[in-house]
Amino acid sequence: MITVITLATILIFVILFSKRKPTTEVQPTDIVTQYDWKVFDIAIVNLINEYRLASGCNAVNINSLLLDLSFSHSEYMANVNRLSHDNFENREAFMHPILIGEVVAYGHKTPESVVAGWKRSEKHNTCILDKDFTKIGVSHSFGKDGRRFVTAIFS
Repeated sequence: MITVITLATILIFVILFSKRKPTTEVQPTDIVTQYDWKVFDIAIVNLINEYRLASGCNAVNINSLLLDLSFSHSEYMANVNRLSHDNFENREAFMHPILIGEVVAYGHKTPESVVAGWKRSEKHNTCILDKDFTKIGVSHSFGKDGRRFVTAIFS
């Protein structure tokens, strides 16, 4: 007899590993269905969680809304080809009344170098280790010069 736990495990497996077919036209509301999570981004989440746990904080869980916001901002930075927190107030207002934090990076080739850079920055490090945060969305996009823009948003 199949147990509820077995059914839940199968459902989670199907959701996580099913491939979504991209449509030809992307609408703003389609970002989650269009976006296949990249190994690079997952590695960043894992490194952040290792660091948070070693520092006495809780681990953060991936959140699809924060993933949408981080994807959108990484795409924006890639399109304007510069690192920025432009329009943060819009992301913050969208999540209101939930408090959010944001860290961005540019030009890093590995997840380890992204997280190491954030740890070396006092403001970024404070954001990463905020004990009130329980959720995260991480995404990256490539600029015209082929360099990577990364956004992590916490809530």
